[in-house]
Parts: sequence; structure tokens; C-alpha cells
Amino acid sequence: RSRSSGRSGSGGVLSTALPTQHLHSRGAASISTVSRYGGGGGGSNSGRRRINLKTIRGKWTRLSRYQQLAWAAFASLLVSTSVLQVHYHIRGRRRAQRAILAAQEERKRRMLGLGHRRRRKGIGSEDDRDILEKRGVVPWDLADTGRDPSRDRLVEWWLDHPDAPVGLSCAVFATTSLADDDGDGDGDDDSIGGGGGGGGDGINSGNDGTDESDESEIGDRERKEKVGGGTTSSIKRSLAVPTAPAARSTASASTTTTLMTIDDTYFYKGYGISPPIFKGRMPETGSQRVQVAFVLPFVEFQLNKVATLLTEHWGKFPPCHANSPRQSADLVFFTENKLSASIQRRIRSVYSELGPSKTGCFRTDEPMFLSMAEVDPKLSHLEGAAFTFFSLFRLLEKSYKTFILAEPDVAPVQPNFLPALVMKTLSVNCESDGFWQLGSLPLARDVDAGMLRERLDYHMNGNAIYVLGCPEFEEYKCRVQTFYVPKDDCELVAGCSTHEAYEGGYDHALYRYRMHPENYEYSRLILHKFGYSDFIQNRGEGVYVPAEVVEQSPSTYFVHSKSIYQNVAATTLKEVTVSVLKRDPCNRDSATEKALEKIYHYLRSGEYTKADAIRDLCDASKYKLFGPQPSARLCEMYAGPDSALKAQNWESRMPGKTYLWTMDFHGGPTNCDMSMITKAGGAIHAEIDGICDFYGLCKDRLKVIKADNWKEFDPTERQRRDFQMAYEADPEFKRVDAFICHHPVANCELFLPFNRSIIIHATTRLEFGRHDEGIDWRLSSGYDRDVGKEKWKKWVRTIQKLALDTRNVIAANNAYDRDYIKYFTGVENVELLPSWCGDNVGTSFCQDGWESSVSQGWLPTRPEVVIVPYRSNLDRTRYKTSIRDPIDHPIIKELAAVPKAISNGTDVRMIRELYSDANPLRMLKHPAIIILPYQISTMQLIELYRLNIPTFCPSLSLLKRWCREHDLMWEVHYGWPENLMNVKDIPNPNGHALMDKYSKEWEEMFDHWIPKSDFYQLDHITYFDSWEHFHRQYKIMVQTGELEKINRQMTFTNAQLRDDLVEKWKVILQRVKRH
Repeated sequence: RSRSSGRSGSGGVLSTALPTQHLHSRGAASISTVSRYGGGGGGSNSGRRRINLKTIRGKWTRLSRYQQLAWAAFASLLVSTSVLQVHYHIRGRRRAQRAILAAQEERKRRMLGLGHRRRRKGIGSEDDRDILEKRGVVPWDLADTGRDPSRDRLVEWWLDHPDAPVGLSCAVFATTSLADDDGDGDGDDDSIGGGGGGGGDGINSGNDGTDESDESEIGDRERKEKVGGGTTSSIKRSLAVPTAPAARSTASASTTTTLMTIDDTYFYKGYGISPPIFKGRMPETGSQRVQVAFVLPFVEFQLNKVATLLTEHWGKFPPCHANSPRQSADLVFFTENKLSASIQRRIRSVYSELGPSKTGCFRTDEPMFLSMAEVDPKLSHLEGAAFTFFSLFRLLEKSYKTFILAEPDVAPVQPNFLPALVMKTLSVNCESDGFWQLGSLPLARDVDAGMLRERLDYHMNGNAIYVLGCPEFEEYKCRVQTFYVPKDDCELVAGCSTHEAYEGGYDHALYRYRMHPENYEYSRLILHKFGYSDFIQNRGEGVYVPAEVVEQSPSTYFVHSKSIYQNVAATTLKEVTVSVLKRDPCNRDSATEKALEKIYHYLRSGEYTKADAIRDLCDASKYKLFGPQPSARLCEMYAGPDSALKAQNWESRMPGKTYLWTMDFHGGPTNCDMSMITKAGGAIHAEIDGICDFYGLCKDRLKVIKADNWKEFDPTERQRRDFQMAYEADPEFKRVDAFICHHPVANCELFLPFNRSIIIHATTRLEFGRHDEGIDWRLSSGYDRDVGKEKWKKWVRTIQKLALDTRNVIAANNAYDRDYIKYFTGVENVELLPSWCGDNVGTSFCQDGWESSVSQGWLPTRPEVVIVPYRSNLDRTRYKTSIRDPIDHPIIKELAAVPKAISNGTDVRMIRELYSDANPLRMLKHPAIIILPYQISTMQLIELYRLNIPTFCPSLSLLKRWCREHDLMWEVHYGWPENLMNVKDIPNPNGHALMDKYSKEWEEMFDHWIPKSDFYQLDHITYFDSWEHFHRQYKIMVQTGELEKINRQMTFTNAQLRDDLVEKWKVILQRVKRH
């Protein structure tokens, strides 16, 4: 049917009901009248006529009876339809309202983690009890809980999720097998350390021969508890429901544990409150317990952080004085999975280097090693941390009264902290006036970080002191876990998050539970059991100075802050991003992340302060592509037109810093120097072309020199003049203290007109970029040999002139290039300034570990020994490329020909066989690397050495043979520049193009220059005379633990070099400083 397009009502119905064929007799005027009445006709109001009812009645009487019946039926249908429409409209509105209410209720249920509602027989039914008992947990009586709807919802959730993860701090049914789980017949559980020794508290110093049995036993007990104490067929379950108030009781070792519940009221300290969903577990405590366990939890990839903590932080602030008496305290290294014997040896070795004078006040001389036999690898970081935290109580309570949980980023700030810790733990106990937990609230300087102020966050950080063996605290933890059910990021473990923003972690769950309004009646009775203390300060990721902390708070002995393992730039960027954008910097929003990456690299280079970062972020947010909106308050404060903190001009920027500027064609050398320069009080800006993306140092505001993929590697005279004119009045160049050049150093010729100090820091040969006819791609890019000769002479004279001015620095990062510069220029005051390359190794912005200042430790998990570097030149010669697959090179075939009886299963592979890139961090998974050199020094080899990976290298005699037979190191020099100094007593390092490699001249050149290569100058590298010799050495070193020893030696050597380099750079920066 047609619908009136005008006003609704009877007019619309009438226009539809009257048939037009019976109106034709009245002509067009009548049709117009009806249509206008119904609102569907055209024309103006002046043409409207009034309807004559007599006329309509007359027309009706002229209809036949059948026509009248038909029209009556039709009218009735219309009326019925209209009534139904109204009815369905009203019912639809009611349904919509119910749907909205249901959706709101569903959202509330999801916020509480209750899942979808299902029809059930009723809470407290036998099916419910069966479900809960199969989970290995015992509910309180669930039959009458109508007075506590919030508790009902949680009970309903646990009944709806019979397969939800276990690991709760709640009671379990157990049999006699739990009472004597270690199978030694003494009814005791040798929980920690070295086994042996019947009776007592079961605590013994760990050793390699006993760790395995003890830890597997702990893990077995843990698994049995997780599934309810064993198989269903071997366990008898019972549930006693007395009418008296609740009382905990455990049967003897020969009977099944019986847990008592009550009808509907639960009494705590005389107060009747709603009972918990599950009853708290009854702790198992020994007769003689040590006062405190210093638990240092970590995962294997944090091994380097643990070593850094012990050597640097505990070395500076040791746990004991030389004359401190023994304390009732043990050091316990805790891991989720059992550590290998080699890792335990490495930790013991680092710990023993502290010496008895610093660690002699622990109860035993050796640290303990504790682990869970098996942890689900699917657990996320939050889930794993929560699962191990709640499990620690079971593992420690039999042997200790308290424990302090101190992750690797909890560092001491005062010496002799162990006696102070033991004294502090005396107030942590299960007595009426004792604390259950003693720790720190958030003390980050930036109260906007993590929305601390908005959320009124006073949570106690998980690095704290805890009581052990306290039934009331076990019940509290049980309540927390059953209140914060598994979901979202914590779908496998209960109590590991509150499921709110910035509140991931078991420590947030422990805090928010007692602050939640629904738990008020219980929380008011136990709130005093949680004590805030400045013994440990939780500073989040804030940078701190230990002396200042102690001066302001003399009772503080530990500070928890990730900053000790983070580079300052990452720490600052995180603070800025959270404060301004209320989000993490690595949120994978491409436009935002690109702006943040730029800010990060300016922070890392020392160019930006925190205020600069905020201003830059506020400016970037003005563009439409930028995602989140920044804090208006902070942007107004730092970037507003009337702000006192607005951006400064170039003359006032970076006060007190020495500002360096570079334009290299490789980002590696600048990246390797950057952390040393900033630690020494400098800042460096880099405009890099070529290999720059990975380091985040690509050109940003470079003028004139387009540097398009090295096309302007050797600028023309016209480009040099234009460059000078472009920067002559540039305010940034007026702020620059010195220019630094690495790769090639000849780029420094561009900066000579600006009358600034010049730092020549050579990382490759001096002729590179001027007289380098030995490079194939240079010959094809317009290189002229005669012009190159003249440029070489001019460049040598420039070096000589620069060396006469004490404001300038001539240096090289390796001994070969240092003596190379001396040979060709006659300059004697060339410094040896090694590249560091030990920070931000193998990672770029927002990749794993990008924020770390401590690289991952060497932790071999793969069997292959890897041949490096990625580029080997085995596939080419000087002027011919892709002549073979590197695997088909005769040197590699020699390796493959080693008899299996000698190789003994050792798998040696080229890096390109295993990986698609040269990321040095991958080598940390391998037991050793082999250098197959094509250059005397490369950034990749330095990066690998800084990672402390045991390294092998062909001996001089073997390398000489390979160079003679296969021209292995043809890329050592880039041409044959003229010896302008006419040096006669030293062989020319480059010889000549047609030199016979079996001649005495070539041998003298090799013997004099090649030993200056990095891989022959660095310590702790093992050399081999043949592939068979390598296999024999390697086998012996693996068996004797020599590789671990080399790793420790390299770690010590690199740490010393790092400190020495910072001091060297301080001297250089002071020398070139203008402002």
C-alpha cells in the first residue's frame, strides 16, 4: 500500500482508502481536493476546497452490496494493522529498554570478570560443589549467601569457569603424599638449597650436586597442588560444615586434610562478615626457621642485569662490613625454571668476586638457588610474575619467617644493608601488632606518569618485605585472587591485575582489593597490617643519585628504579609520553611513533632536555595525522606563547655541554661514540646518509649536500662553496663547538671555513673518499685518478695543519689506522680512541630492549658456533661481485672436510646460514663465534666483542696462508695512495696493485701491519692454526668451563674500558669547548 507523504492521521488513511477510478467523474478538481487533503497533492492553499460529506455518502450508497462489504473489510484490515503497529511499537520500545538494561548489566559483569550469564540449578548445588572440588579448592558453604550480591557474582564466576587456571593461594585437599612429598621418609620437605641433612628446617647451602633433586621436588609438590594434590582416584575429599564459627584444622600426616566452613556468617576478630569464596591455605612451617630470605628473582635473559647488580651496585654498597657478624639471612636466587649448572657457576663466580669482607654476614657463604620445576611458557609477563609470587610463599614458608622480594632493579644505596634488613623484618610477623607486608608507595617525581594523581595510586610496590607462614595473610591473598578473576591480559592467572588502566600486576591487585568499597567490612579490620616504609623507595623509572637519596632519607637502604638499566633518553621519553599523551611511547601508532622516535634520538644524542621533548611533542600534535591529544596544561606550560619555559635560541641551548656536529656516510661510528660523548658532558648532532635508518641518525636538516645514497660522497668545489654560504650565518653552526668526522674522515674538509675545532676520529683508511681507486663503485661514479692524486696531497697537508693546532684532535679507533695516519702524514700525536659500541646494540626504537643501557647477557641456548661477520667477501673479489656462494669458498670447504671424529658433533655455521640479518644480539644464544676477517676493524666485530661472547679467530700464520691463497683481506685498503713522507724503514701498508703475495716484500708488509688489527689487539680471543685445531680446543674449553671464564674476563675488561673512554672523552670535550 502507498503511504501518505504529508501529515499523518485520518487524512492519510482517507487518501489511501478512496479508489481514484470513482473520483474521475468529478474531474481534476476533485482529485486535487482529495490529494491536498491527504497532503500528497501539489498546488497552493488557495486552490483547496472543503470536502462535501453528502457527496461522499451519496457515492457510498451507489456502491453495490458486495463493493460495500469489500471496502468495509479493507477498512477493518487497515484499522487492525494500525492497532498492531502501535502495539508492536510499544512492545519494541520495551524490548529495547530491556536490551539496554541487559547490555549495561553485561558490561558491569564483564568489568567484574564474571563472563556471560548462564542458567544454573542454583548456587550451592551438588554440581557446583563437584566443579569446585575438581579444581582442587574447597568453597565455603554456598547455600545461603543472598545478603552479599557481589560475593554471589564472584562465586557464580568461579562456578561458570571450572577450567579456569589454578595456582590460587587457597586451601586444597591433600593426602599423606603431601606430608612426605620428598620421599625421604622423614615427613619433612627439604625445600631449599642442598638437600641432605634430615630433620630440622631443611635449609642447607646449595651446590651443584643437590640443587637438582631439591628443585625438582619443589616443582613436583607445586604441580600436585595445582591439580588438587594428585589424581582424583588417590585423594579422598571431604567437607565439614559445622554450625560453630570457622576454625582451621589440619589432620595428621596420615589422614586427609579436613577444612571447616560455616553456614552463612564468617567471624574475623569477633566481627561477623561475609565469608570468602575459598578458604585460605594453611601454611606449613618448620620448627626452626631463618629470619629472612633475600629473594632475587630473575629470568635467564636478565643474567647480565644480575651480574651488573652484584658487581657494580653491591660492590659499591656491600651487604656487610668486614667485621659484621653472621645474620639470620640467606641470599636466594629464584627463577621460574631450573637454571643450568653453567649459569649457576657464573652467578656463584660473580658473587664470590665480592669477597667474604662484603658478603660474610649472610648465614652461609654460598647463595641458594630456588626454582619451580615447571612453569607454563604461555604465561605472559604479568601472569608469570603473579604465578611465581603467589607460589613463593609455599616454597619459602617452611624455612623462613619473612622474605624480601628484590628484583634486579632494586639496588642498595647504603652499605651494610643486611643487618638493617634483618632488624627491619622483626616487625613483619603474624602477631597482632605485626605487619604482613612492608614496602613503598609510588614515589615517581612525575605524578602524571601512569596517571598516579588521577587514580589516587597509593599501591605498595611488589618489591617489599612479606611475612611467611601466616594463615591470616594466606586468607587475604586468597580473597584477592578470587576477587580479581582471570581475564584480559591475565586470562590464565587470578589476581595478577585489577583490569584497569596502569594497574597490571599482582601488587596492584593486593592494594586495590583492600581499597575496594565492596570489601570495606573486611578491609577495615586488616588495613593496619600493611605498612608503608622508606626502607625501600619505589621510584618507578626515575633517575636518582644514591648519596642524595640517603641525605634526604637516612633510613632508606634500597631504591627500586628501572633507570639503573635504562638509558636516560628512554627514561625521559617514557616520562614525557605518559605525562603529555597518557600512553606508552611504543603504541604502534605510525604517525605518533615517528614523532616520538625523532624526539628519542635527540634525547639520546644529548641535544634535547625533558622540556625540549615536551615542546616538540606538543608541536607535533598540532598535525591531523598525530593520534592522541596532548595534555593542554603541560603544552600551555612549556609551549604556550606566554610560557616562561618556551624554546630557547641556539646560543642558550644545551648550557654547559660541548656541542659536536657531524655529517658521516655511516651511522655506526657515531652511534658507537654517542653514549660516551653524552656521559662525558657533550651532545652530538648527526646528519647521516647511507647506513642510518637502523641507528635513527638519518639526515634531518642538512643543507646543500643532498647526500642521496652516497652520490655526493666526494663534494665538488662548487658544493663546498655553497655549503659554506648556506651555513655561514646559521645560528646552529654558531653554537657548534667542534665538528667530528668518522666515515670518511675527509668529510671534515667541509667544515674548515667555520673556524671551529675539528675532531678526526678515523674508523677506516685515510684515503677513503679522496684517492680510493681500489673501490669498484667509486670507479663507476666518475672517479678521476689524476684528480684523486691531487685531492690526496691536499688532504694530507690539511691533516698536518690541523695537528699543529691544539684545539683539534687527530685520533683513530684502532691501532692499525692510528699508525696508518702516522705513516702517511708524519703526524705523531695521533690518539688511540676505541669505539665503544656497547650501548643500544642490535636494537632500534621500540624494538625489544630499546630502552636498556645493559645489553642481554651471553646465554647460549643453541648449539651452533657461528662464523661472523655477516659480510665475508667470500662471494667476490676487489672488482668482481657474486662470483660464488660463500658456502662454496675453499676456506669453508676446508671446514666441511674436518673428520667427524675430530669435530665431535660441533656444528659450525656461517651467520647467513642461520639468520637473514647481522643483528649481533642473536649471537648471545650461541656458545661462541669465529671471526673470519675481511677488514682489520669493523663496527660489527666491536659490537660482538662488547657483548662478551667467547671469540675464536684464525692465528696469524693461518690468516697469512688464507690471504696468500685466497686474497681474503683485499679490502684492508681502498687504493694505493702515494707515500708523501718517503718512509723507508716501515713497509708500505698497501704495497702496490701487482705485488706478489709470496714475495718477501708482501710478507714483511703482512707481518708488520696485520697484527695491528682489532682481533689481534683485543684480549681474551682464542686463536687456532687450522679447523682441526679449532675443534680440539673448543671441545676442551666446553668441558672445562673455559668459555664461562672467558665471558667473565671480557665483561671485566669491557667495563674497565667503558670507564676509561668516558674519562678520555671528558678531556677531549674540554679541549674543544668554546662556550
